[in-house]
Order: sequence, then structure tokens, then C-alpha cells
Amino acid sequence: MVEDDVVRRLRQVEDRLAIGELLANYCYALDRGLEDMFRGLWVADGVWEFQAPLGRHEGIDRIMAMWRDIRTQTTNVHHLTADVCVVELTDDEARVRSDGLAQATAQDAAAAETMFVHFDDVLRRVGGQWRFASRFVHFYGQALMETGSG
Repeated sequence: MVEDDVVRRLRQVEDRLAIGELLANYCYALDRGLEDMFRGLWVADGVWEFQAPLGRHEGIDRIMAMWRDIRTQTTNVHHLTADVCVVELTDDEARVRSDGLAQATAQDAAAAETMFVHFDDVLRRVGGQWRFASRFVHFYGQALMETGSG
């Protein structure tokens, strides 16, 4: 039926918007140190994985421990996600790829590091909300920039 197709397409648009908000909230919570918000972005058995040496962090407790390590070791943190592509979308799972920039200053450093990253995500719908089931972070470039006023 035409009506069923319209409803299905509207649901896909709503899902894509919600997925975009999930990715934006990841950056927002990480940058502003909002631990409870960041925790709420993940499923309980989620996986946050980075290239070596940062490694794989499985389960919400290990994810949050890594989050705290990142927050403790850096200041002036800024993330930006772009080029979001929903590769696959079903009622309860989505595969998403995106690119991003992450800028952070290590404690006591004179320069901020800007990292160019690629994300591969698997998202799950839990309680009607999209959450990260896994996020793989691939670093593919970096640049150092002086910090200071002006």
C-alpha cells in the first residue's frame, strides 16, 4: 500500500535524524565532560575500540573508564563529526560511517593536537532510542597547533 510505504519512509527519516543526534551528542558529552550523558549513549555491552595503543574497551564500565582517562589526560577538547552515511538501516540496527576531527591538548602541553578520524559504528535501538553497540575509531592523520590567546 502507498500509505504503508509513506509511513516506512517517514520512519527512516526519523531514524536518520535520531542517528545524527546520537553522533552529535557523543561529541557534546565528550567535550563538555558530561559523564551521565555519555554513558547513556551506549548499550550495556557496547564496544568502544581504537587503533593501538588505545585498544578495545568492552562493556559500559570499561567504556566509561576510558572516557575518564581521556578527560583526565586532556584539556580543551573539541570534536566534530561530518560526512555521516547510514550504510544499512533496519528496524533495530544501523551501520553508520562518518569522519571527524578531534582536537585536544595534553596536560601541560604547549600545542593542541588535531586528529583526523574515521568512525565505523553499529547502532542498536533500545527502548525506542538509538545507542552505540560499537564504535571503531580509526586515526588517519594529525597536526599540531600552538595554543594561546589571540
